[in-house]
Amino acid sequence: MKPIYKLTARITFPEGVAPGMGNSSNRQMIAKNGKDEILLRGSALAGVLRHTYARAINKKPDDEDVCHWFGCPQEEDIGKEALVQVADLVLESQAVSERTHNLINRHTGAVVDKGLFSIEAVPPGSSGKLSITVNPNAGRPPSEEPTPETLKNDTPEGLIMNDTKEFTTLLAGYITDGLLVGGSSNRGIGRMEVDGKLHLQAFAMDQLDGIATFLDAQYRERRDGITVKGDTLNLSTSADEKMSWSETAWKRTIC
Repeated sequence: MKPIYKLTARITFPEGVAPGMGNSSNRQMIAKNGKDEILLRGSALAGVLRHTYARAINKKPDDEDVCHWFGCPQEEDIGKEALVQVADLVLESQAVSERTHNLINRHTGAVVDKGLFSIEAVPPGSSGKLSITVNPNAGRPPSEEPTPETLKNDTPEGLIMNDTKEFTTLLAGYITDGLLVGGSSNRGIGRMEVDGKLHLQAFAMDQLDGIATFLDAQYRERRDGITVKGDTLNLSTSADEKMSWSETAWKRTIC
């Protein structure tokens, strides 16, 4: 079993964010969980990371190189499980503001008749905790695990095993650089920043202690919420460093 990596961090939204649950008539409402807490869906965050990664390696979001990490739609009862698992980000602020906008025809630039709509959003400075797990064992039956005799660095399995940590660091770089998330991010809200540092945990899944530690961490996260924990990641945000992240992803991603 390959090591599993978990990224955690405290996240803030300097301009606020609109974590929408979809449209209800002309009103875009925020998403909440069963505890009535405002949240940004993990699936929405995963989608942003998928598109960011696809752009970085000059691929389409549904390309096999991207689907290897982020999963792919089910076709004829066969799908591909995502190796990247993003938890829902619960926002600590429960204040909600409402913004009203005119719908603009993107082809003509004119205001659409009866196109007035409202967007619910949380205020600037809202924050929460982010958790991303990269599990290279997801969707793989134990019988398909490669053996030490067959696992070589020049095989797809060998490269995937070696690259899981690099890929996790790649995601950390995108997060540090800042992402636009949530509904209406093109209207000046939804910019995400790391408040402090990103933290990385590694779980050795070939050891009983490592398996137990990972299962305990997942259970506590579901029960008590996300805890920012692990080794501190110090990532450069220079253009050269970000280019090297993209080049690494392009060269080493395996279909």
